[in-house]
Amino acid sequence: MKAFRNTAALIVALCVGGCADEPRSPTLWSSPEQSQQIPVDVNAVLSENLAALANPDGFAGQIEPSPNDINFDYYALVVIWGTLQPIDIPNGKGLDWTGSMSFNGSGLFSSVIGVDLESNTDAIANDSPDGIIDWKSFTHSDYDGIGSVVRHDRRTEYDVPPALAIVTPLFSTELTLDQLEHYSGIHSIDGSNAVAIMAHRIQQNVCGQGQLTGRWLRKRAGDVAGVILGNWLASCDDPIGRYDGRYWVADNGDHLFEGVVSKLGYDTAIGHFSGTWNLDGSFTGKLVCTNYGNIGDLSGDFDGISTSLGRSGPMQGSWQFVCKDMSSPHSERNIE
Repeated sequence: MKAFRNTAALIVALCVGGCADEPRSPTLWSSPEQSQQIPVDVNAVLSENLAALANPDGFAGQIEPSPNDINFDYYALVVIWGTLQPIDIPNGKGLDWTGSMSFNGSGLFSSVIGVDLESNTDAIANDSPDGIIDWKSFTHSDYDGIGSVVRHDRRTEYDVPPALAIVTPLFSTELTLDQLEHYSGIHSIDGSNAVAIMAHRIQQNVCGQGQLTGRWLRKRAGDVAGVILGNWLASCDDPIGRYDGRYWVADNGDHLFEGVVSKLGYDTAIGHFSGTWNLDGSFTGKLVCTNYGNIGDLSGDFDGISTSLGRSGPMQGSWQFVCKDMSSPHSERNIE
């Protein structure tokens, strides 16, 4: 059991708090504009737990699929509730914060942690359905909380933007994916009790990489032009997309290739690549996204493209995103 206290807050508590035994109505916290500046001690608790969740050597490093898989976005989220605003008098009546957290999109919660939960009164349910976390929590001049990593499948298309919902008897709120990118806020329930939330996107796939494997095919025997196609793979060799394109020799003698990358199971292009190839079959190129320009590099080999008399041969290589400044929440470069 922990609490934040400060004698300077006594007068504020007496003027604002009112009667501790009055019934409280659920508070809808729907906008970050309602939030106030988070006290230093509360911010420290949130930050410490958020850092533990987002640590690639800790909880986040245990997530499957890997946070380096470009098909998924990962968000770390911590919520604490109870006596968060300093006060030197007891609240009188204990409060019931039993509630749930859910995600209405294609995603899962993982690495769920409790924040200062007392074993005799508080608990996280271990039988909740996928996409839901249920808990039991009671506070009396102290605080409790919960934290989790949210894994969102970015390949899913929605008619309504997905959101994360937090519901207790005393407050409820929804956070969009844009808010989960980088969010912090605190909302007062009464003179001493409040709810504080901190979230950010886990920036682990800034330098994502993987392989590509497929074939080159000549249009006709002896041609120096044809098509290329194959699988776009993550670093763990799992297919995450398809690529197709062409190779040819330009009028000035340059050996060129280009193509598009599509989501697995979709025809929509999510990235483009182009480059040059040599007579020994080696190739190098750039990954390009319409919104970001150059986002990475690729290289590999058209095996036997200049020496084989056959109509086709293997194509294999690797790709890697250009590493950006990891301090920026918008620095990540994915093919989308």
